[in-house]
Amino acid sequence: MKEHEVSDADRSSANHYAIAPSRDQAAMVLNVISVLLVTTALFLFCGRVAAEGDEYRFVGNYQLYDSNHGVLSYGLKGTLSGFIVREQENVFVFRDWETQQEQWRVTSARPDMAGWVYSLPFVPDYSWLAEASPDGHVLAVMTAAGSQAMIQTWRDGKDLGKVLIPMPRLPKQAPGEQEDVKVYTGLSKVMLTVTPGGRCFFTVNYDPFPNKVGFKTYTAVIEGNRVIASDLRDGDVTYSTDGSTVAYYRLAAKEGVIRKLARIVIHDGDINFNNTITTHWDDQVFPAADGIAMGSWGKIYRVSRKHTDFGEGWNSGVMSSDGHFGVISQSRRMRLVTLATGEYWEAIVPDTNWTGDLTEDGQNLIVCYEESQDDAEKDAKQYIAVYHRPGHLLATLQVDQYDWSTYCLSPDGRFIALAVDEKGCMLFRY
Repeated sequence: MKEHEVSDADRSSANHYAIAPSRDQAAMVLNVISVLLVTTALFLFCGRVAAEGDEYRFVGNYQLYDSNHGVLSYGLKGTLSGFIVREQENVFVFRDWETQQEQWRVTSARPDMAGWVYSLPFVPDYSWLAEASPDGHVLAVMTAAGSQAMIQTWRDGKDLGKVLIPMPRLPKQAPGEQEDVKVYTGLSKVMLTVTPGGRCFFTVNYDPFPNKVGFKTYTAVIEGNRVIASDLRDGDVTYSTDGSTVAYYRLAAKEGVIRKLARIVIHDGDINFNNTITTHWDDQVFPAADGIAMGSWGKIYRVSRKHTDFGEGWNSGVMSSDGHFGVISQSRRMRLVTLATGEYWEAIVPDTNWTGDLTEDGQNLIVCYEESQDDAEKDAKQYIAVYHRPGHLLATLQVDQYDWSTYCLSPDGRFIALAVDEKGCMLFRY
């Protein structure tokens, strides 16, 4: 037999040997397929559970002075590093999101109502107001001080000083009111804006002549214990949270309402409006940052770039505190928009939503909605739901069991703090 030549017996044995392993391989393939089927079923089941989202669970309860009083969003303010709770009438406490440990607390002055004329029927109580910077390091509190407004500021709980600002004088009598009824009129709003660097914009919008059409806005820019700039001009003025952009409107005799958007420059004690553009005449404008603003109907205006219009049927919602992201909604559709470019991602909620929010990094949408009930006699279930980019449900919190007034969220959406009547601040996490 030549080298490498195979006999018939050897060939038959080899054929038998070749057939037997193929049967074992078939059994192995069947086993692998079975494992894959089981794994796939488990994956699909887990995927379904993940798609339904996790649930928030209660982790802590903290004192809240009055959840229905309009300061720091009803006594509660979420920031990048923690949340601020108004524990007592003039005591504010900052807690870390993750540990809930108290980081600092401050005590503000109590309102002095003698000579204060800005607490009016049917309008917010402007005898005091508070706001924090987006990062949570700076807190500013305004309180009534007779006929003046006192603004106190703190950085990480350390006192930066205070200033006293005379408030504009308002007419004492509303047109058509009886002579013996003293009603102060003309006040539209009082606002406090704190930038990431700790600079405070204090604005008072008022009507000095009730018999005429037109408003004025006074602005004071505050750093610690000094006013570095001020401004008084016709129209309604609103500043962005980063202090770079202003939106304002005024009433003109011929043109009607004129709405404008501008960048601001502070120089030699003055607030100058630069690169001004005129926006759509019937669209309210909310300044964001860097010369950008959201319109009330799904529009984004930019001082030096092309605008974005999402079309009819869209409503504008909240913006991130740095002014980089915004939320718009249309029925069950919620979009989180990058305001500089107009790019967005969206989530479809189970039912028509009635408010929304977002996390600071633009990665999470927060939606409040009611779940429709087939039985009209049953109360609708209310939920706060968190969706993660590009639209996956992360977690839900059923809130109709609580008599709540507002909420705030941690930057990643893992924590929700609710202001609840008679229970204070309730903290949940998933």
